Amino acid sequence: MKIVVDANIALALVMPLAYSEQAHRQFAIWVKDSTELVAPTLWSYEVVASLRKAVATKWLTPERAESA
Repeated sequence: MKIVVDANIALALVMPLAYSEQAHRQFAIWVKDSTELVAPTLWSYEVVASLRKAVATKWLTPERAESA
């Protein structure tokens, strides 16, 4: 099975969001089941833009955003 991963799910794996716990649980299930994860073409741009915004608003440190 293929799953299209929304950028917000990926962000919840590296940032403390309200739904991060659920995202981690779901991701673990996908890994266990060897689910093929795919992303739309603009996915990486969405993730980077969100990380930059988190740094600009001092919600994440630049170092934490870089490691994410």
